[in-house]
Amino acid sequence: MNQTFRALETASSQHRKDDIVVAAVSAFAARTRPARVEADQLEDLILPILPETSETTRRFAAACLSDLPHAPHRLVMRLCQEKADICATLLLRSPVLQDSDLVTLIAQNGVTFARVIARRTAMTKNLRGLLLALGD
Repeated sequence: MNQTFRALETASSQHRKDDIVVAAVSAFAARTRPARVEADQLEDLILPILPETSETTRRFAAACLSDLPHAPHRLVMRLCQEKADICATLLLRSPVLQDSDLVTLIAQNGVTFARVIARRTAMTKNLRGLLLALGD
């Protein structure tokens, strides 16, 4: 473990930020019942550096958080601002995303997001109706 942190000291700035996000999200996802303060700390750590990470790292973070009922909402929503191929796992599976979030994401990102969201297994009648009304 100590060697991992020592590697961060010598890694390039780009790789260091990727490593920090991967390590932090992995550690959070491994917690069975993280406290709210831990979710807040994860957001405080990751949100400022997320734009400077690679697409691969952002895709990894989205995948790790996609099934967690305790995933930090602001972080999930921020990851959902990425391209559909990066955040698709969140759009498909995240229990954190409410109907209002999904409708907002469809309004902001269009038919590509609607197609992904339409494949969710858990969906309310209202959301299903909206997706049917879009007719794509």
